Amino acid sequence: MRSAVAARRLPRPALSRPAAGALFCIASGAAFGAMAVFGKLAYDAGATVGTLLGVRFTLAAAMFWVLIPLREIRALPRRDIGTGLALVVLGEKLGAIQLLGGALVLAAVIPATLAATRARIPVTQR
Repeated sequence: MRSAVAARRLPRPALSRPAAGALFCIASGAAFGAMAVFGKLAYDAGATVGTLLGVRFTLAAAMFWVLIPLREIRALPRRDIGTGLALVVLGEKLGAIQLLGGALVLAAVIPATLAATRARIPVTQR
């Protein structure tokens, strides 16, 4: 006779978690690479950026609504939510700092390059 705990166990997946993760990464990379091809075809057919983005996000939402009931949904612990939010904020701040640093470097490099090459910039008089 099977126990109550054994009766509630879900069947084992066909793939291990690392293998499934690797498969999802490969599929994601292939889809990302194909996105430019399909986008170009859609633009050639007369689609606008808004139409293309609307269709993409509508399809993604439909896929999530189909897949979510198939998965066991668990609430994340507060610690994980806090850690995730902290990483998002830190990543945004570091990205802004890098963007500012790049702009400052370009602001210094362009005049220095022109001065070093003694480039003469034609000035038009009005």
